[in-house]
Amino acid sequence: MFSAFKRLGADSLLYAFMNVGTKLIAFLMLPIYTSYLSKAQYGAVHLIG
Repeated sequence: MFSAFKRLGADSLLYAFMNVGTKLIAFLMLPIYTSYLSKAQYGAVHLIG
């Protein structure tokens, strides 16, 4: 029983880390996107914001 809780905790921690990791990568890529792409190349982002 304890091993099931231990695995659940490890999997939850990994899920949380990957969720934060993808947002961090997107945040770090923003200057690269804005320097290499023109406003016309951003795509449909202006529809979202």
